[in-house]
Amino acid sequence: MHAKSLKHHRAPDQIKGYTSVSSFFTGGLREMKIFDIRWSVAMACHAAITATDHLGEIINESSRKTDILHGMKHHGTKCSNILTNVVHPCLHDSVIKDIQQASLSLIADESTDVSVTKHSCMCVRYFKEDIPSVVTKFLTLLPVTSCTASSLFSDIKLHFDAHSIPMSHVIGLGTGGASNWCGPHNSVYTKIREHASHCVLVKCICHSLSLCGKDAFGELPSNLSFLLSEIAKWFKFSSLRRSDYDKLFPVMNANIPNLHPTKFTRVRQRQGGW
Repeated sequence: MHAKSLKHHRAPDQIKGYTSVSSFFTGGLREMKIFDIRWSVAMACHAAITATDHLGEIINESSRKTDILHGMKHHGTKCSNILTNVVHPCLHDSVIKDIQQASLSLIADESTDVSVTKHSCMCVRYFKEDIPSVVTKFLTLLPVTSCTASSLFSDIKLHFDAHSIPMSHVIGLGTGGASNWCGPHNSVYTKIREHASHCVLVKCICHSLSLCGKDAFGELPSNLSFLLSEIAKWFKFSSLRRSDYDKLFPVMNANIPNLHPTKFTRVRQRQGGW
């Protein structure tokens, strides 16, 4: 009965207009999205992502009501999702587009994280024509179960084939000194050479120097190795011993001049060393 009443029929005429839903989303929506992306990248490059929880609240409370940043809601979850779903695909596609047509050097190694999950990390170094300069870019992080040469090479080739990157474009391989990566007979390097015969192997300098130092140290007397290892243990867990050593060190080295690196040549000449 109410639907047929005169009062009900007059009620719609009293409504002069309505507010569109889109009006609530005007005033800098695009600018806010750009700010969210730039903010997330800045957090990833220069700070911890968890810091955005506190900093976002400070900006929100300090901004004026008319400012675009007023009402800002940018926390760790949003920051992580922007980096994962927006920034990373864009950067990855850019790198893939560059190396599809350019020669590249592959830098790769495998490691195990705190969750006991093995990953193979790959970076690429190539000449970027837009800059123009040689750049090093992160390519991907692949989970692996086996670290044999065949398994690692298979994972690399599957990733390259999935993005239409020819293996013949690989002109260099940089990795550690493990035999599964750079062995002379059955390694990732020898398998890459089957597709790119011009590929050059560059071993990690740190690993190579460590092996050289280990072999050289083996020629020294064993008591010297024991002395060097025990000295560190003697001072490691005792602040009192370190304090006593700090007082003794100036006395032991009182007659030794404190040479500046740039003055080393002149001092040696004065002392008749050269």
